[in-house]
Amino acid sequence: MGIQTGVFFLALLSASGATARHQAAPCSPEQAEFSAEDSKVERPVGIPDDVLAILRNDEDVRRTLENEPWPVERVFPTWFSASVVHLDGPGEKDIVVMATGQLRGANITTFWVFRPTSRGHELILKVAEHDLIVTNKRWKGHRIIETGRVTGTLLRTARYRFDGGQYQGFSDTGWKEIR
Repeated sequence: MGIQTGVFFLALLSASGATARHQAAPCSPEQAEFSAEDSKVERPVGIPDDVLAILRNDEDVRRTLENEPWPVERVFPTWFSASVVHLDGPGEKDIVVMATGQLRGANITTFWVFRPTSRGHELILKVAEHDLIVTNKRWKGHRIIETGRVTGTLLRTARYRFDGGQYQGFSDTGWKEIR
């Protein structure tokens, strides 16, 4: 992580009252912290075809595709980077997809979180933020996801928990001044 990202994470964790429970376990085989500062995920995996199909139909992605002069097949896969996380224990391989390339914003990116089902992957969270952290804290067995965004001297964090079908926001600090 770069210095800016490290500073952001420190500000995010201190301003939100987070503690070490939100950090990835030592020597964890999966990436738990994702940042718009990074050009791709640290532990990339191939994106399954059913996930790519969902991403192709995403409203924001479709809007960007309409403005591309090159064939979709040529540019589309370079717009995403994915990593496996375990939201409901070691047996379930969930996927965090981070927008890269044309889909990145200024100091912000979109994150999609998918879980496997018997019918293929389903989208369970989509957020446009600076950072996404898969915490070790759980609610009803699933890991809580925390996101954050910094604008100038203001910080906003939000937490999401799984309701059985989707991740829903349950805590939002609103914009707070970083001190």
